[in-house]
Amino acid sequence: MLDNNFFAAPDWKKSVAWLRKRNQPVNFRGVDVRLLTDEQAIELNTLKIKNGICIAWDNPKQDLEPVLAHLVTLIKPYKLRCYVLVGFNSTVKEDLHRIYTLQKYNILPYVMVYKDYDNPQEKTPYQKDLARWANNVFVYKKCPDFSNYSPRSGFKCSSYLEGVDIKYTDYIK
Repeated sequence: MLDNNFFAAPDWKKSVAWLRKRNQPVNFRGVDVRLLTDEQAIELNTLKIKNGICIAWDNPKQDLEPVLAHLVTLIKPYKLRCYVLVGFNSTVKEDLHRIYTLQKYNILPYVMVYKDYDNPQEKTPYQKDLARWANNVFVYKKCPDFSNYSPRSGFKCSSYLEGVDIKYTDYIK
């Protein structure tokens, strides 16, 4: 669905019915969970989903945990993927807080490093390593704690966390 806000359309129910009737696989690349109603989530869950339902948690200052906790009661977590914007008004602690919170609800993160086209700059090693860790599902599931991730021989990502007060163990059940 190439619509940034599918459920804002007044005829969204008709569109969902049409997709369901045709058993059309749908790829949702941007559902705003802050505005999603229970009715819309239930209807969304009835569709044949291709490549997951993408949501976003761009603003680290916004607490989406209550929304996510409720969302996974309506939509199976394996159907969800969450974009996490890093490098734009966020700290390492805020980045990992969002990722570990998503992990707590079995929602896969997808790290997107902010790119300022007016002021181009290289991604930092931290940003590259965080994206490489979180965006590779095999690596992410095999090594769920970023501090234990070793992207290069002789280097562990725990060095990025020196002086940062966040622990993976605080998020696991």
